[in-house]
Amino acid sequence: MAYDIWYYLHTVMKSLSLIVPYYNRQENFGKMLGSLQAMREMPEEIILVNNLADDAMLRQVQCFRQDMIGRCEVKLETCSHRGACAARNKGLAAASCDYVYFFDSDDEMSPDFIERVHADIRNGEAELFVYVTRIIGADGGMHIRNYGCSPRPSYQILSSFLTTQSMVINKNFLLFAGGWNEDVDYWNDWELGIRLLLHHPKIKYFADKSFHKIYAHANSITGSSFSERFEAICHVFDIVSDEIDEDRDVDALYYRKAIIAGKIKHEGRADLAKQLFNVSLLQKQRIFCKYMSMFLYHYAAIGIPGAWKLATKF
Repeated sequence: MAYDIWYYLHTVMKSLSLIVPYYNRQENFGKMLGSLQAMREMPEEIILVNNLADDAMLRQVQCFRQDMIGRCEVKLETCSHRGACAARNKGLAAASCDYVYFFDSDDEMSPDFIERVHADIRNGEAELFVYVTRIIGADGGMHIRNYGCSPRPSYQILSSFLTTQSMVINKNFLLFAGGWNEDVDYWNDWELGIRLLLHHPKIKYFADKSFHKIYAHANSITGSSFSERFEAICHVFDIVSDEIDEDRDVDALYYRKAIIAGKIKHEGRADLAKQLFNVSLLQKQRIFCKYMSMFLYHYAAIGIPGAWKLATKF
């Protein structure tokens, strides 16, 4: 009997905190809140983190909280330090559940997602549950974001398969890994994914279904081009360079730099591309890695997609 109670509390009762920072994206914020209200099954708690939003959004949040009474506990937090990572860490600190899931305030959640996550975390032991998501482009077209899965940091460096909305993370494991890096404004989920994999989590990957409507637009965190975020890209490259030391991971970062430099050249900013690529070439690389970097740079500069897939073969 005692074992049955222990098993129930540690499996069936595994819980999930949904964390959503919000900051002045009012045009899609109402749709996001509506998608949460439409969920077939609720998480144990929803944490909305005010990251210096305006009064109109605060009124929407209060109405949402009122509407959710009796359905789900809604916690309201405030983060006075602007930035997605700071706001996510604020939500993480307030979370009381076993697992955490971060969502953006301008996207729409699938109605069956939480129901699916509850089943997965209660039926399997892992620190990281990974799901396939749907990206909606500026033209309204949909792209299924399924880049596969691997426990190797080098694969995350090249593919960015771990993104904010694709990861359900064990809360204690995320805290152990250091949480979100508040010094990273761009590709913060890319950097976090690398750091999580460096701590060797047990991963469960599900590719049988895609979830959500994740909108790609110029006002999103990632922006519309690489060249307009050049300094932020160089900054996160420097941070990741300090975090890795295995040869495979170091080579992968060189390849990633070469690919991004090629894409920047394709965007018409050969000056920035040359700056990033030449700095990378001047760094110590193995001979094969250097020639492979040159190939990937020119391949991406032509505008041919899939350079990262080629890089994973080496």
